[in-house]
Amino acid sequence: MREHGRYNNSNQFPGRHHHGGHGRNNRWLSELKGRRRPKIEKGEIRFILLDALKDKQMHGYEIMQSIGEKTGGVYKPSPGSVYPALQMMEDMGLITYEESDNKKSYSLTESGRAELASQREFLDELYSEMLVDSAPAVDAFLEEEHRKVEHMFRFIYTSFRNGKLNIEDDESNRKIQSAVDTMTEQVKEIINN
Repeated sequence: MREHGRYNNSNQFPGRHHHGGHGRNNRWLSELKGRRRPKIEKGEIRFILLDALKDKQMHGYEIMQSIGEKTGGVYKPSPGSVYPALQMMEDMGLITYEESDNKKSYSLTESGRAELASQREFLDELYSEMLVDSAPAVDAFLEEEHRKVEHMFRFIYTSFRNGKLNIEDDESNRKIQSAVDTMTEQVKEIINN
């Protein structure tokens, strides 16, 4: 985990969703992975913004798009966090801008490049954490298996509504619970062996 202070300066079926994408847009998957938004400490966004500007001049919207792409969509800073940070960075002499057609295009100053270089290790670790969390193959696997489990529980619920399953029948309940428990234990056994 990253250390703090490294710089000196309702639905009947919970989890129902559209299955068109690979996990990134699925709330259940985001919650499972605990990544609604990565925790960016106060003041750290400036390092991410400096990194976005290291290769070329960009305006605010382009910076936000660039960060979203670099983090695999895991972190998309809002205008409410980006523009005040850009103003603060300008006041600190880390960036400068040129204005054209009512748009500011930002670029790094030498001080900004030095500040960025001093935070390279922090940024590499931060991006590494984000990219592990955005692994598309893992998302696709979880998405497919979630779909199967969701289908099973939808079938149980539909069977209850259609009168095929009596939820008060202790024997039926016991068999279903046992089947789910067995499946869970088998998955754990496969992983732990």
